[in-house]
Amino acid sequence: MNPRQSPKTSPPFGLLLFGFLRILIALMIFAIPVFVLIDSFKSDDKEISPPIHSNTSPRPTPIVRPTPLPFNQPIQPIPPNGEVVKYTRAPSLAPFQIKSSPGSNYLIKISDFDTSQPVMTIFVRGGEHFTVKVPLGQFTIKYASGDTWYGYNYFFGPETVYNKANSSFTFARESDAYSGYTITLYKVRNGNLKTQAISAHDF
Repeated sequence: MNPRQSPKTSPPFGLLLFGFLRILIALMIFAIPVFVLIDSFKSDDKEISPPIHSNTSPRPTPIVRPTPLPFNQPIQPIPPNGEVVKYTRAPSLAPFQIKSSPGSNYLIKISDFDTSQPVMTIFVRGGEHFTVKVPLGQFTIKYASGDTWYGYNYFFGPETVYNKANSSFTFARESDAYSGYTITLYKVRNGNLKTQAISAHDF
Protein backbone atom coordinates (compact mmCIF):
# COMPACT_ATOMS: atom_id res chain seq x y z
CA MET A 1 0.00 0.00 0.00
CA ASN A 2 1.54 3.30 -1.10
CA PRO A 3 1.78 6.07 1.43
CA ARG A 4 -0.56 9.00 0.74
CA GLN A 5 1.14 12.18 -0.43
CA SER A 6 -0.12 15.32 1.19
CA PRO A 7 -1.26 17.98 -1.30
CA LYS A 8 1.06 21.02 -1.97
CA THR A 9 -0.23 24.21 -0.44
CA SER A 10 0.71 27.80 -1.50
CA PRO A 11 1.95 30.22 1.18
CA PRO A 12 -0.68 32.59 2.43
CA PHE A 13 -1.17 35.85 0.48
CA GLY A 14 -0.46 37.98 3.53
CA LEU A 15 2.93 36.41 3.98
CA LEU A 16 3.83 37.15 0.35
CA LEU A 17 2.71 40.74 0.68
CA PHE A 18 4.76 41.20 3.84
CA GLY A 19 7.87 39.82 2.15
CA PHE A 20 7.39 42.11 -0.86
CA LEU A 21 7.06 45.14 1.39
CA ARG A 22 10.29 44.24 3.21
CA ILE A 23 12.18 44.01 -0.07
CA LEU A 24 10.72 47.37 -1.27
CA ILE A 25 11.66 49.13 2.00
CA ALA A 26 15.20 47.73 1.80
CA LEU A 27 15.58 49.01 -1.77
CA MET A 28 14.35 52.46 -0.78
CA ILE A 29 16.76 52.64 2.15
CA PHE A 30 19.67 51.71 -0.16
CA ALA A 31 18.57 54.12 -2.88
CA ILE A 32 18.64 57.23 -0.58
CA PRO A 33 22.47 57.30 0.04
CA VAL A 34 23.10 56.48 -3.62
CA PHE A 35 20.97 59.45 -4.67
CA VAL A 36 22.77 61.74 -2.19
CA LEU A 37 26.17 60.56 -3.48
CA ILE A 38 25.21 61.20 -7.11
CA ASP A 39 23.92 64.67 -6.24
CA SER A 40 27.17 65.51 -4.47
CA PHE A 41 29.12 64.57 -7.59
CA LYS A 42 26.92 66.90 -9.60
CA SER A 43 27.59 69.72 -7.13
CA ASP A 44 31.35 69.19 -7.46
CA ASP A 45 31.07 69.39 -11.21
CA LYS A 46 29.32 72.73 -10.90
CA GLU A 47 32.06 74.13 -8.67
CA ILE A 48 34.92 73.34 -11.07
CA SER A 49 33.12 74.50 -14.19
CA PRO A 50 35.14 77.20 -16.02
CA PRO A 51 34.12 80.82 -15.43
CA ILE A 52 32.27 82.73 -18.09
CA HIS A 53 34.48 85.34 -19.76
CA SER A 54 33.09 88.54 -21.13
CA ASN A 55 33.88 89.46 -24.72
CA THR A 56 34.29 93.13 -23.82
CA SER A 57 37.83 94.07 -22.69
CA PRO A 58 38.28 96.90 -20.17
CA ARG A 59 39.27 100.26 -21.59
CA PRO A 60 42.91 101.26 -20.92
CA THR A 61 43.48 104.08 -18.51
CA PRO A 62 44.46 107.21 -20.48
CA ILE A 63 47.93 108.62 -19.82
CA VAL A 64 47.77 112.19 -18.60
CA ARG A 65 50.87 114.14 -19.60
CA PRO A 66 51.72 117.42 -17.92
CA THR A 67 51.33 120.49 -20.06
CA PRO A 68 54.77 121.95 -20.85
CA LEU A 69 55.40 125.41 -19.55
CA PRO A 70 55.31 128.12 -22.21
CA PHE A 71 58.64 129.55 -23.34
CA ASN A 72 58.65 133.14 -22.07
CA GLN A 73 62.30 134.19 -22.22
CA PRO A 74 62.91 137.75 -23.44
CA ILE A 75 64.26 138.31 -26.92
CA GLN A 76 67.91 139.44 -27.00
CA PRO A 77 69.65 141.65 -29.59
CA ILE A 78 71.32 139.59 -32.30
CA PRO A 79 75.09 139.47 -31.67
CA PRO A 80 77.37 141.14 -34.20
CA ASN A 81 78.60 138.99 -37.06
CA GLY A 82 81.76 137.14 -36.05
CA GLU A 83 81.35 137.41 -32.28
CA VAL A 84 83.74 134.87 -30.74
CA VAL A 85 83.62 133.32 -27.27
CA LYS A 86 86.76 131.34 -26.33
CA TYR A 87 86.96 128.56 -23.74
CA THR A 88 90.70 127.89 -24.00
CA ARG A 89 93.97 129.75 -23.61
CA ALA A 90 95.63 127.91 -26.48
CA PRO A 91 96.86 130.27 -29.22
CA SER A 92 94.62 130.63 -32.26
CA LEU A 93 96.76 130.02 -35.36
CA ALA A 94 94.87 128.19 -38.12
CA PRO A 95 92.39 129.93 -40.44
CA PHE A 96 88.71 129.01 -40.40
CA GLN A 97 86.24 130.68 -42.77
CA ILE A 98 82.46 130.40 -42.47
CA LYS A 99 79.99 131.34 -45.21
CA SER A 100 76.23 131.43 -44.70
CA SER A 101 73.11 132.15 -46.72
CA PRO A 102 70.27 134.54 -45.81
CA GLY A 103 67.36 133.16 -43.84
CA SER A 104 68.90 131.94 -40.58
CA ASN A 105 71.53 132.97 -38.09
CA TYR A 106 74.16 130.50 -36.89
CA LEU A 107 76.09 129.79 -33.73
CA ILE A 108 79.05 127.55 -34.60
CA LYS A 109 80.55 125.52 -31.76
CA ILE A 110 84.04 124.01 -31.99
CA SER A 111 84.78 121.21 -29.47
CA ASP A 112 87.76 118.99 -28.79
CA PHE A 113 87.33 115.72 -30.68
CA ASP A 114 88.57 113.50 -27.82
CA THR A 115 87.13 115.21 -24.74
CA SER A 116 84.10 117.03 -26.26
CA GLN A 117 85.13 120.11 -24.27
CA PRO A 118 84.13 123.39 -26.00
CA VAL A 119 86.98 125.37 -27.54
CA MET A 120 85.14 128.37 -28.97
CA THR A 121 81.84 129.56 -30.44
CA ILE A 122 81.37 131.87 -33.41
CA PHE A 123 78.17 133.75 -34.21
CA VAL A 124 77.52 134.28 -37.92
CA ARG A 125 74.56 136.25 -39.17
CA GLY A 126 72.59 134.84 -42.05
CA GLY A 127 73.95 135.84 -45.46
CA GLU A 128 77.32 137.01 -44.10
CA HIS A 129 80.83 135.53 -44.00
CA PHE A 130 83.49 135.52 -41.35
CA THR A 131 87.11 134.31 -41.04
CA VAL A 132 88.63 133.51 -37.65
CA LYS A 133 91.74 131.75 -36.37
CA VAL A 134 91.35 128.68 -34.21
CA PRO A 135 93.76 126.60 -32.07
CA LEU A 136 95.58 123.62 -33.54
CA GLY A 137 94.11 120.18 -33.03
CA GLN A 138 91.34 117.83 -34.06
CA PHE A 139 87.87 119.21 -33.46
CA THR A 140 84.17 118.49 -33.81
CA ILE A 141 82.01 121.21 -35.35
CA LYS A 142 78.37 121.69 -34.42
CA TYR A 143 76.02 124.58 -35.06
CA ALA A 144 72.67 125.88 -33.89
CA SER A 145 70.51 127.87 -36.27
CA GLY A 146 67.37 129.98 -36.06
CA ASP A 147 65.89 133.43 -36.50
CA THR A 148 65.12 134.99 -33.10
CA TRP A 149 67.97 135.18 -30.58
CA TYR A 150 67.38 134.54 -26.87
CA GLY A 151 70.96 134.65 -25.62
CA TYR A 152 73.71 132.09 -25.13
CA ASN A 153 71.62 130.07 -22.67
CA TYR A 154 68.58 129.54 -24.90
CA PHE A 155 70.04 130.25 -28.37
CA PHE A 156 67.12 130.56 -30.80
CA GLY A 157 64.48 129.30 -28.38
CA PRO A 158 62.30 126.21 -28.94
CA GLU A 159 62.68 126.59 -32.71
CA THR A 160 66.47 126.10 -32.59
CA VAL A 161 67.76 123.53 -35.09
CA TYR A 162 70.90 121.64 -34.06
CA ASN A 163 73.35 119.95 -36.44
CA LYS A 164 76.72 118.25 -36.26
CA ALA A 165 79.32 117.76 -39.00
CA ASN A 166 79.74 114.11 -39.96
CA SER A 167 83.56 114.35 -40.12
CA SER A 168 86.15 115.82 -37.79
CA PHE A 169 88.36 118.84 -38.63
CA THR A 170 92.11 118.82 -38.04
CA PHE A 171 93.86 122.19 -37.92
CA ALA A 172 97.64 121.72 -38.13
CA ARG A 173 100.89 123.36 -39.10
CA GLU A 174 102.32 122.43 -42.50
CA SER A 175 105.85 123.73 -43.27
CA ASP A 176 105.67 127.46 -42.70
CA ALA A 177 101.86 127.73 -42.88
CA TYR A 178 98.79 126.53 -41.03
CA SER A 179 96.13 124.46 -42.72
CA GLY A 180 92.51 125.42 -42.19
CA TYR A 181 89.03 125.00 -43.61
CA THR A 182 86.24 126.91 -45.30
CA ILE A 183 82.66 125.73 -44.71
CA THR A 184 79.43 126.91 -46.28
CA LEU A 185 76.20 126.80 -44.28
CA TYR A 186 72.80 126.84 -45.94
CA LYS A 187 69.33 126.64 -44.50
CA VAL A 188 68.48 124.03 -47.13
CA ARG A 189 70.58 120.92 -47.63
CA ASN A 190 72.77 122.05 -50.50
CA GLY A 191 75.87 123.29 -48.71
CA ASN A 192 79.31 121.71 -48.75
CA LEU A 193 79.12 120.58 -45.11
CA LYS A 194 77.65 117.12 -44.57
CA THR A 195 75.78 117.16 -41.27
CA GLN A 196 73.30 115.24 -39.19
CA ALA A 197 70.59 116.53 -36.89
CA ILE A 198 71.24 116.25 -33.15
CA SER A 199 69.30 117.07 -29.99
CA ALA A 200 69.77 120.15 -27.84
CA HIS A 201 71.33 117.91 -25.19
CA ASP A 202 74.06 116.80 -27.62
CA PHE A 203 74.94 120.31 -28.74
